[in-house]
Amino acid sequence: MNEIIDAESFSHLIEIIEDKDKDNLVLFRGQTNDDKLLPKIARKNPKINSIDKERKMIKELNRRSNEFIQSKMNSDWDWLALGQHYGLSTRLLDWTSNPLVALWFACNSKNIIGDYSVLWLYVVPDSALLDIEKDKSPFVTGKTKVYQPNIVGKRLLTQSGWFTAHKFSLTVTPNRFVPFESNTDQKNNLFKVRIPKKLRSKFIEVLDTCGVNASTIFPELDGLCRHINWLYLNE
Repeated sequence: MNEIIDAESFSHLIEIIEDKDKDNLVLFRGQTNDDKLLPKIARKNPKINSIDKERKMIKELNRRSNEFIQSKMNSDWDWLALGQHYGLSTRLLDWTSNPLVALWFACNSKNIIGDYSVLWLYVVPDSALLDIEKDKSPFVTGKTKVYQPNIVGKRLLTQSGWFTAHKFSLTVTPNRFVPFESNTDQKNNLFKVRIPKKLRSKFIEVLDTCGVNASTIFPELDGLCRHINWLYLNE
């Protein structure tokens, strides 16, 4: 069972983060709604083994994206990371080493279905870290692992991006992508912080004061415009 903590204020949230931020790497993920920790490729139907489609999608991205690419792409891992940050459906799930970035993602949207948003904290054991020298292909890893990507785009840098790389499990019945919070190897390392809807606006204001807003998280023209909309139109 994942530990659940209710944030009472911004300062209380920082205390929660400091309490977990000890000797291990800690990653964070902000969600507007309390959805399962599944990668985008698996959310519609976790029981579909998507490997063949993913390989074709990466090949197509490679074929058609040359004019947009400035970084050298060395492997399918690089292509997955790049595609993930620009909306491609992959087996990667976004995390960040910067808790303020994750908090912004949890609070920035107005499309909250429930009464709270969620900030996940993941205390990463060394055994979960992926070694791409050994795990050369994203599609044949034995377990769901933590992947620190090469910087193949500005967003990965500004968002302090990390990923969990999820596997399609053949050891559970039915075969499927297992939500990360239900992963028997990892669920005791995960902590869920619930952020009441009433605190969202205040948190976004504090984050902006700290220099965390749409224009810094998305360091392109669309991010700048989103931040200006928020400043002047409360959008």
